[in-house]
Amino acid sequence: FVRYAGRVLTRDGLRDLTLGRNLEAFDRTIDAQIGRLRRKIETDPKRPQFINAVRGVGDVFTARLD
Repeated sequence: FVRYAGRVLTRDGLRDLTLGRNLEAFDRTIDAQIGRLRRKIETDPKRPQFINAVRGVGDVFTARLD
């Protein structure tokens, strides 16, 4: 996410960058990984400040990198 900060990454794009395998139609691996990541880095995972969902598109890392 940090490498692509500010760019929306789709589930397929994240799969290609991380897993290197095809997802099945109902595979929620990427969603589960993002959920675990949010629990680790967000103060309030239900109101994320760093990794935000873009409905119907994917997820975006929005934290400022100084």
